[in-house]
Amino acid sequence: MLEGLREEFEKIGLEEHLCCNYQSKKERNVAVVSFFSAGLKNNEKCLFVMDESTEEEVVRAFERAGVDVKEYLRTRQLELLKFEEMYLKDGYFDPDRILERIRGAVKAAIKDGYRGLRFAVEVSCSLRKLPDCERLIEYETKINKLLSQSRISALCLYNERKFPPKTLIDVFYTHPKVILHGSVYDNPEFLRPEDFLAKGEVTQAIYERVKETVIERIKLEKKHKLAQEQTKRDQEYLQLLINRMPIGLIVLDRDFKVRTWNPAATKILGFTPEETLGKHPYNFLVPKEVQPRTDEIWRRLLAGDLTAHSINENITKDGRRIVCEWMNTPLRGPDGGILGVLSMFQDITERQRAEEALRSSEERYRTLVETMNEGLGYLDENGVILHVNQKYCEMVGYSRDEIIGRRLTDFLDDENRKIFEENFKKALRGERCVYELVRLRKDGGKVYTLTSTAPMIIDGKIKGTFAVITDITRLKKIESSLRESELKYSTIVEKGPEGVVIIQDGIIKFVNRRLSEITGIKVEEYLGNSYLNFIAPEYQELAAERYTKRMSGVKVPDRYEIELIGRDGRRIPFEIIATVIDYEGRPADMVILRDITERKNMEKKAREMIYALYGISIGECYLVPSIDMAVRIFVQLVIHDVPGLCISREKPENLIQKGVPEDKILVLSSVPVKGFESIDGLQEVSMKISDFIQKNLRSVVLLGGLEYLISRSGFDAVYRFLQEKRFSFMEASANLLIPLDLNTLSEKERAQLTAEIKLLGR
Repeated sequence: MLEGLREEFEKIGLEEHLCCNYQSKKERNVAVVSFFSAGLKNNEKCLFVMDESTEEEVVRAFERAGVDVKEYLRTRQLELLKFEEMYLKDGYFDPDRILERIRGAVKAAIKDGYRGLRFAVEVSCSLRKLPDCERLIEYETKINKLLSQSRISALCLYNERKFPPKTLIDVFYTHPKVILHGSVYDNPEFLRPEDFLAKGEVTQAIYERVKETVIERIKLEKKHKLAQEQTKRDQEYLQLLINRMPIGLIVLDRDFKVRTWNPAATKILGFTPEETLGKHPYNFLVPKEVQPRTDEIWRRLLAGDLTAHSINENITKDGRRIVCEWMNTPLRGPDGGILGVLSMFQDITERQRAEEALRSSEERYRTLVETMNEGLGYLDENGVILHVNQKYCEMVGYSRDEIIGRRLTDFLDDENRKIFEENFKKALRGERCVYELVRLRKDGGKVYTLTSTAPMIIDGKIKGTFAVITDITRLKKIESSLRESELKYSTIVEKGPEGVVIIQDGIIKFVNRRLSEITGIKVEEYLGNSYLNFIAPEYQELAAERYTKRMSGVKVPDRYEIELIGRDGRRIPFEIIATVIDYEGRPADMVILRDITERKNMEKKAREMIYALYGISIGECYLVPSIDMAVRIFVQLVIHDVPGLCISREKPENLIQKGVPEDKILVLSSVPVKGFESIDGLQEVSMKISDFIQKNLRSVVLLGGLEYLISRSGFDAVYRFLQEKRFSFMEASANLLIPLDLNTLSEKERAQLTAEIKLLGR
C-alpha cells in the first residue's frame, strides 16, 4: 500500500488540497510517510504539524519505510512542529492568521531553493477543546483559495473517532481530493468555497451514508476512467499492431477509397500513406486487366461475403508488377451495415516462383527416384515399408504392392533381422548408418545389399527412416574370388561393373578395365604409380591414413567415400570397400570402387529441393523465426550430405531428438556439458565458425543463442561480428541460420539487423 500511495503522491503536483479521514495509526502513518516521501524526492520543503503523533513515532514510521529521515531533519528540508506552535498561538484558532503563516512559510521555502511547500496537519483532540472549533471548516474553505494561488500542497488528517459526523461531512465537502482505501481520488462531493454550505442536523448515520456515497461514486468514476484508459490502450495497441505487422493492411470505405495504409503496405508497394489516402486503388494500384475481377470481389464484399479473397498482380510505385495474396473482411457498423472493407495482403511473387521451381524439382526428383540404378525405400517408425522404387522391386523380385505395408523384417532371415534392428534403432535416434544386409528374394535367392540409412524428419520430428540400397552381390563375388584364387585377372573382376585396384607398398599393382572406363585413364597409366596421385587433394590425407593403419593391422572403417580425378580433370565420386589380401606372397590392399555419381546427383537434387522450398540462396545468412524451423532446415540439409555445424544453447538431447547428429553439436555455454564440446564468448564462436566454413565449402551453420551473445558482448559487438561473417559465408558458398525472436530487440536493433541479415520467410 505504501509504495503504491507514494507513487500516486509523486504524480500529484503543488496547489493540491487533500484530506484523509483515518481510523488507525497505521492508516495515518502510511498517508504521512507516502505524502512527504514524494515531496522530499521532488525537492519540496516539508512541514508536518503533529497533534496526536510524537516525533519518535514519526521517525520510526519513516525508518520502517526505508527513508533516511534523520538526514532530512538535519538539513531542515523536513520539519516536525507541534499543533500548538502552528495553529494555536496565544491559545486560540484564527484561520486568517494561520493562512498568513503558511504564506510566509512558502515564500521562505522558495527563497531557500525549494520547488514549493508541502505540509500536512494532524487534526484531532487539541482543536476540539477550544471554543473556536467551529472555525475549522472556515479554515478548510479559505485554504482552497490560497492553494490555488501558491506553490503549496496540503494534507489534512482527521481522526474519525474524535470528530462529530457534521464536521466530517464538511471535511469531505471542502477537499478536492480524498484518500480512501490507500488510493488518492478526485472528490465528487467537493464544493467550491463560494458554494460551500452545510445545513441541518447531521448524525453519524448520515455521515456514514455520505461517506459510502462518496466511495461508490469514486469507484464508478474510477471504473469509468479505467474503461477509458483501457479503450485508449486498446486503440494504441491496435495501431501498434497495424504499424508493426509484417503484412500490408489497407482499410477502404464503401466508395472504394483508401482510409488506412500501414507501413508494411508502403514497404511492399512503395506508396506512402500521403500518396494513397482518399484515392481509388484503380488510379495507382490495380492493373486494368485485373479490374473486372476486382469489381466482382468488391460486390461480394459489400454483400457481406467473408470468403471474397484473391491472388492477383498489383503495380508498385516503381512500376514493377508483383503478385499479392489478398485477404478481405467486410467491416460492419453497430447496425450491421457494411461500412467498408479491411484488406490484408502480402507479396507472394517469390513464393510462387519457389513453388513452381519446387513442383518442377519434385517432378525431376520423382523421375530420378524411379529411374535410378539403386534401390530406395521409406519405413515408418515401426519398420513398416511406406514406399520403394522400381529398382528395389527388381532387386528382390517382388512387386510394389507385395512389399508396401509389410515390415522389412518379413524379407530377412534371423541373422539379418538383428543387424537391421540394431541399425534401425540408431537411425530413429538421429544417426546415419551404412551397413550390409542380406535380403531374401521372392524366388528364394539372396541379394547382398549395402544399405545407407538416415532418419526421416517431418515437422521437426523423426517419423521413420529412408534408405538407399545398393546391390553388392557382384562385389561380394569379386571379393570372394580374389581372396580364394589370388588371381590378378579373374573373369568376374574384368567384366564386373565396379572398379578394382590392388595396392602394395603404396604403389598400384593392378587395375581392372572397368575403372579405366569410368575415369578415362588407361590401365598402364595407373600401374607403378602412387595411388594418391589419382585421389582428389582433400581426400588424400584420409585415404593415406586408413591405408597405413589397415596395412599395419589396425582396425579402421573398410567402407567410405572418396573422389578420384578423371582424364579430363573431372571429379568422380566413389564408394570404396578396402580389405587386406595376400598378393604374390605379400600383403596388399584390395580396393573395390563403385561409381556413385548417380546417387550423388540424386542427393544434389534433394538439396536443391530443400533450398527452393525454404527460399534459401547459397552463400546467404538468414534470421529464422524459431529454433524449430532452423533445426528442421539444418537436419534436412545435413541428411543430404551438406556439411553442418550446430552451435546452440538448447539441451543436446533435445537437438538429437529433433534429428541433429550428435557429432555436429557444439554447446554455447560457460558451463561444461558432459559428452559435448562447449564454447563461450563471441571470439571463440567466431573462430569455430571461420575454421569450419574454411574446411567445408557449401556447408550450413546453425547459430543459436544470439540473445545470450548480445547479453554477454553487447548488440554492437554482435552486429559487427555478423557483418564480418556475412562476407565469409558468401566466399565459402555456405549458409548461416540464426534462430532469433526479434521481439527481444529494440526497434532500432531490429531495423539494423534486418537491414543486414535476410529474414527467412519474408
